[in-house]
Amino acid sequence: MGDLTTRRRFIGALPAVLAPLPAVLPNPLFAQESEFPNRVVKVICPFGAGGLSDVLTRRIANYLGERLGQKFIVENRVGASGAIGLSAVVGAPPDGYTLGYGSFSTLVLNPILNPAFPFRPETALTPTCFLGEQAFALAVSPSMGVSTLPELVAKLKANPNKYNFGSPGTGLTQHVLGELFKKSAGVDMTHVPFQSDAQSFQAVVSDTVQMAFTNFALYRGLLDRVRLLAIAAPTRSAQLASVPTFDEQGVSGVNLTVWHGLFATANTPRPIIDKIDREIQTAFSTAEMRTYYELNGLIPVGQPVESFRKRYLEEIRQWKQIVPQLGLKVT
Repeated sequence: MGDLTTRRRFIGALPAVLAPLPAVLPNPLFAQESEFPNRVVKVICPFGAGGLSDVLTRRIANYLGERLGQKFIVENRVGASGAIGLSAVVGAPPDGYTLGYGSFSTLVLNPILNPAFPFRPETALTPTCFLGEQAFALAVSPSMGVSTLPELVAKLKANPNKYNFGSPGTGLTQHVLGELFKKSAGVDMTHVPFQSDAQSFQAVVSDTVQMAFTNFALYRGLLDRVRLLAIAAPTRSAQLASVPTFDEQGVSGVNLTVWHGLFATANTPRPIIDKIDREIQTAFSTAEMRTYYELNGLIPVGQPVESFRKRYLEEIRQWKQIVPQLGLKVT
């Protein structure tokens, strides 16, 4: 009798034991993504107000805030060619609530050139989204009396170290482009660093220096006062279709489009990164954002974050080999 009673109790309990389990178990990573952001997100720009990096960071922060329903506040932390601001991102919790603007100059060139750089970007930070590319043009003073790149190369070879080229600072992209041009064309000229791209461009206008690589889109009203001889990119710029590339004019190796992106602390959950990346991919599909990019000299092309990450790591590897060949040092 006891066995029969026990058996009946067991069978009676079966419906509860065999009740259907939930179709999908709770996923903590999905919860992190769906809840993000539920408070203010800090976006650190490691350069001063008014420059391209600051303008771009603020435009993207506003866009993400509108799309995700939470404030994205930009904070400028200036110094050490971007290292101070980005160090704050490195030291933040890996939760997506502290992001930082980074570029080819700040996270590829600067760490290679500067032995005292405070962290290894490839392990301390992770790309969050790609913010576009930028091409530079070689602007030359009319006083040089040249109208094509081959004419400039011939004049520089005939007058070694007579002429100067400007840049926003030692070790920045525009300086590196000048050194690449020297090496590729076999010419000698002297580098003169300034405090900003605007100062470098104005120096060409005033003939303080004879040439500089510059973000041409920022100086539309002054382009008639210089001569743009070449674009340092794989293809011509849609904004300067009449200006040929270096490759087209027989000078190979001066081909460096600079990327911009947002970065988070290493080990930030991938669902949070993917959420930000999806919003930026959507931004690139809008006419408003594409126009904004073009007006600021940026190439309005999107790139998924995983492709961006691979590109970023590969460029670090490549430029660790290239920089020593150029003899560049930051002192």
